[in-house]
Amino acid sequence: MKIQPWVEHIVEYLTADVVNSAHNRVDGIICAAQERLQLAGLFPASIAVITDEQWHDVDYWDSFLTKLYVLQRLNNLCQHLTQAEIIQFHSRHKYLIMAYSPVGYQLTGRLVASIRKGSDLHGFFNHYKAGLMEIFSSLPARNIQVNALSHMQGYFKRKATSDEKKRLLWLINDYREGNLPISQPLAMMRQLLVQYPDNYLSEQYFFEPYPNCIPIRELPYRW
Repeated sequence: MKIQPWVEHIVEYLTADVVNSAHNRVDGIICAAQERLQLAGLFPASIAVITDEQWHDVDYWDSFLTKLYVLQRLNNLCQHLTQAEIIQFHSRHKYLIMAYSPVGYQLTGRLVASIRKGSDLHGFFNHYKAGLMEIFSSLPARNIQVNALSHMQGYFKRKATSDEKKRLLWLINDYREGNLPISQPLAMMRQLLVQYPDNYLSEQYFFEPYPNCIPIRELPYRW
């Protein structure tokens, strides 16, 4: 399997007799399609799940690994839960969230904006985490990801040259048509950020939602 070298370091194979003892240390499940509902019921609702029918599809792998690492970062956030850390977490995930759900982006944004001094941060966190896990539970539509790319493109409107803007637009359109992986327009944006720095944009997790995402995203869509 072509994807195996990129993910084997985070995979542990569980047999049926050890599943019950493993539920507290598992963030994601790879399983047979007919076992999905049964296994998901044994683990927290936030668990990331991919079936053997989906793991041959790069888009499903990308979504699965994205959710795994968002969950990992959420768990790290919970260990250092302050208003400032919450705002920073949400800011860095802004375009990644938008690329999965514009509605979810608006809802979580309003939720973060509602935090006030003395707020119950742990209560907020549980609500926020549930919202994010719902957002990342489904495969994002290509047109929604294009919408997020287009918003990011706006950062270069008054900075990049006419040729650079045309090239970026071509890459976004080629991704929209299914001719290129999403890594291509994102790669050009990272190149432009070297010439036209923007700290807010450069820190976005949309560029790299999980380690080594570029080789996975550039695999053929099915193999």
